[in-house]
Amino acid sequence: MLPPDDQESGRGLFLVECLAARRGWEPRNPIGKTVWAEVTADPPADAGPGA
Repeated sequence: MLPPDDQESGRGLFLVECLAARRGWEPRNPIGKTVWAEVTADPPADAGPGA
């Protein structure tokens, strides 16, 4: 569920879910967690050979 349109925050995890090929988290000792995401990107349309 997204926050109201006039709220300035609260969309981060929604965007990650929409854009990431994979995502996850791992516990971090002694406290906290590490959050990661893999996002694929196509080369720009005007990229030359080998881009």
